[in-house]
Amino acid sequence: MGELLETKNLEHTTLEFYSTYVISTVKEDVVVGYMEVNSYIDLCTEFFKDTRFVYISLRKNNYNVNPVIYSGEIRKWKDLPEWQLFVHNLPK
Repeated sequence: MGELLETKNLEHTTLEFYSTYVISTVKEDVVVGYMEVNSYIDLCTEFFKDTRFVYISLRKNNYNVNPVIYSGEIRKWKDLPEWQLFVHNLPK
């Protein structure tokens, strides 16, 4: 899996940075909109600079995403060659 290099705990998610990828775990009952995605873009751009990386969304919690984000904001990531969503259903 690689060595965890940095963790950012935001109000709406936790971002775990590795050398070639980042894992995002959005917190319970969050609605991911433009503001949240732009903060992800800013932090990832700052961390990875001009390096290509993979963004992994680990869906442990129940949250919603504004669907317009997928066609608009995410395309701003010029160094994002791959985006993955993992659903992990934990027993409550």
